[in-house]
Amino acid sequence: MVRKLLLLALLFASFKISAQSYVNEIATSGLPTSGGEIMGVLDYNNDGFNDIVYGNSLTGQIQFFKNNSGVFIEATNLTNFPLFTLTGNGNQSAITFD
Repeated sequence: MVRKLLLLALLFASFKISAQSYVNEIATSGLPTSGGEIMGVLDYNNDGFNDIVYGNSLTGQIQFFKNNSGVFIEATNLTNFPLFTLTGNGNQSAITFD
């Protein structure tokens, strides 16, 4: 019995337990950190970077975020993106196409 317990203890001791590290990139991305959802991804200005269509449940608006080399800039008014207001129960979505 002691041999079995010792073998079991050695077996578990041989596995290295390590936690994965997680970096919260949303805090430095320029996107809102809460109160909405990404509704679509597209390259609006054909610069090779994916831009974001974001549904802001706090303001009720659909916003457009331009990707500036990995940092998103709220550009709803700058790009002539039409102003839409979210209505309903939060089950809205956006379809992006070229």
